[in-house]
This record gives sequence, structure tokens and C-alpha cells, in this order.
Amino acid sequence: MQSVARGASDHLARLLCGVRRVDPGTRAVANVRPTDAALDRLAEVGDVATVDRREEPADAAGTMDWTAATAMADRERAPTAIVDDGAHGKEPMARVFGDSAAEVVDRVLVAAGVDAE
Repeated sequence: MQSVARGASDHLARLLCGVRRVDPGTRAVANVRPTDAALDRLAEVGDVATVDRREEPADAAGTMDWTAATAMADRERAPTAIVDDGAHGKEPMARVFGDSAAEVVDRVLVAAGVDAE
């Protein structure tokens, strides 16, 4: 997991910045493999938004900007995760969000099926 800082994941940084335009309280994000089991567990924690990246227009400013704007279009708070099944040349992803890095770690552990006790 990386923060929005020099040397951090550019894709996640741009996605987090896009989500923060709507929900500035969201401060952390991590990318996890979107297995069915992980997505089911994340849905138990909170709202999981799905974005179809095949619908991204060719003239979109950027994939992560478009993904954030699409996922946050009718929201005031960030979802627990933004998931997509990928597209031609783009791998499937589940991005887990939280108000802190600790919250994201807890959610990633839930997605992994690890008991955090």
C-alpha cells in the first residue's frame, strides 16, 4: 500500500485524488486481486461500486480520472471498493478505500479472509 506521494503508485494516486474531489475524508487506497471471495467479503464490510472500463470514452482525460468520476457520480462518500473487470489490455482490479491507512489494511485483511483479531 502506498500513499499519494512522490514515488507512490501513479494510478492509485490519481484514482485517490479523483475520489477525494467528492469525499476529502478518504485518505488511503490499496489495490487487491478481485476474486469472487474477496469481493463478497468486501461487500459485507460496505458498499462496493462497479465500473465497466469498456465504457470509458476514447477521449477520456485518463482511465483513473474517468474511473473515479464514474464511481463517484451519485455519491457523497467513497465506497469501500471500486471494482472493474478490466478491458482490452487492462487488468481487472479492486481498489479498497478508507479514511486511514489502518482502515484500508483492515479491509484488505477482510478481503483476504484473514481474521484481524
